[in-house]
Amino acid sequence: MHADRTRSVWWSEFFLFFSIRRLETIQGVHLTSPHNFTTKTVKGEIQLASKISLLLAS
Repeated sequence: MHADRTRSVWWSEFFLFFSIRRLETIQGVHLTSPHNFTTKTVKGEIQLASKISLLLAS
């Protein structure tokens, strides 16, 4: 049960992240400040990638 809850949290983070990214792309703006955007995004994508790979591995 706990694993299912964790998985749903990961998926909601994943979809939220990509929804925000898609919105930013459509609007042509970034919701975060430009000088923070790159490092935050890269870290976020790396964290998401590792979460997703863990999820797929389980």
